[in-house]
Formats: sequence, structure tokens, C-alpha cells
Amino acid sequence: MFQNVLGSDDRMHLERQFGNQRIDLTTGAVKTVIPGFGGMNTVIDEDGVHTEKQIGNMRQTIGKKRFDWML
Repeated sequence: MFQNVLGSDDRMHLERQFGNQRIDLTTGAVKTVIPGFGGMNTVIDEDGVHTEKQIGNMRQTIGKKRFDWML
């Protein structure tokens, strides 16, 4: 699945996710996404382990103030 994402960095990203791997085709960053309950996911990337909350087309990493918007 490909999707356009307006990132919290105010840049447009093209992402592809298959299985538990989310690849940002714009930056080359790879994240492992482990699904949780109630829209909460555990995300592992080069910066460590994070908790991510997704509601509708908004995605926020807990502890960060800005959202990613999935278009």
C-alpha cells in the first residue's frame, strides 16, 4: 500500500507499508510497526522505540506535539 503523508516536518512523504515494515520512499527511513489496541502502535526506528496513536487520518508519536496527516 502506498500513501502520501504530510509529515510533522511540513514535508510531503510517500510511504509504503507491507507487513510490519513502513518505508518512507522520500527519505529512505524504515520503521517497524507493531500493531496494538485502540489505534496505539509500537514503532521501532533508528531513534529507538516509540508509541504511536492513530485516529482516522492523523498519526502522532506520543511525546511529539505535531501530527502526520495521511492523505
